[in-house]
Amino acid sequence: MRLEEELIIIQFGQGALSEEELLHQFAQLDEAGQGLRFNELLHLLEQLEPAVDEETTTEPEAPHTVIKSFSNRNRFIRRINVQDNTLHESYKLLLAQFKRDFQRQYAIENENPSSWWYWDFSKRDVVDRLLAGYRAVVNEVYSNLSFRGEFTSIAKLLHDDRMAKKALAEAPEPEGHHQYHFASYDEVIEKSIKSYGYAFNRPVWLLSNSLRKALVKQYGLDFDRANKVLWDVVDQHLREKYNDELLFSIH
Repeated sequence: MRLEEELIIIQFGQGALSEEELLHQFAQLDEAGQGLRFNELLHLLEQLEPAVDEETTTEPEAPHTVIKSFSNRNRFIRRINVQDNTLHESYKLLLAQFKRDFQRQYAIENENPSSWWYWDFSKRDVVDRLLAGYRAVVNEVYSNLSFRGEFTSIAKLLHDDRMAKKALAEAPEPEGHHQYHFASYDEVIEKSIKSYGYAFNRPVWLLSNSLRKALVKQYGLDFDRANKVLWDVVDQHLREKYNDELLFSIH
């Protein structure tokens, strides 16, 4: 999730943005984008302690599915009821859950300078300061020639991978008699991994992992911020050189 998108969720949690505004933004996404946004919100929710014991909450009357959300940091399991009928309703329920849990923690951590989540984002200058500081780091990393080779390599690998998958998907089915080939276990695993796209590209994974560690060390970033900077810089290379963009969610 990009910093700008995460900031919108945090502003909602603080009460600076309304549920209607977030639901409107959600409705503008296609089905794949909505699925990603739902999972990203779930990821943010896992970083909060639950405001109430979900085991005692009333079950909704509509058909629902229970998601058990685990948090290694806080060692709890959260039960989340989501609607089976539409992703929109499920996202709405998850937003309510996030705001309830966030409000409890915000009351404790309010104006905690060590975590930007708890800065007062009802103030425009605070929003501008966060985004300006972040963009300055992204621009500095993008301009850093020490990392240029690694970033351009990742962008090329991602673009080539996407083009290869697109060509394969558009290839016509062979005509005539079909000779059936029984795939081996290794072939099945390889094809299933490739079908998930960029995130399982091993060279990309190796390069990005090394770059992330370098950004943490050189710029004093935490893991999450370094990860966001990394993929924003990759996205900039993709857009400028290939007129392409990232197609997977980043945490």
